[in-house]
Amino acid sequence: MTRAQILLLADCSQDERRTHQAIAEGLGCSANRVSNVVRRYADEGLQGALYERSRPGAPPKIDPITEAQLVMLACSAPPEGRNGQAEVSRTFHGEVFEAPDPR
Repeated sequence: MTRAQILLLADCSQDERRTHQAIAEGLGCSANRVSNVVRRYADEGLQGALYERSRPGAPPKIDPITEAQLVMLACSAPPEGRNGQAEVSRTFHGEVFEAPDPR
């Protein structure tokens, strides 16, 4: 969202001309970030300015299905008749690490 706001405020066709510093102060980010977004727009176009490039690094440790199950489990209520952090942790660990592969 901030990148789009930066581009809108940096647009020279608007009535008011703003410096990168003024845009940064108005949006609560650094002037360097404003410069980078404007430069990427000039070099790569709108898609390049608005979206992150893929970065090298380690592959994800869990697949998207397992991640969705983790989130669902973490956001659900504890099982009936069970209470206490230790019991919830044991249940969580058992369901996540001992569950069969859903595929």
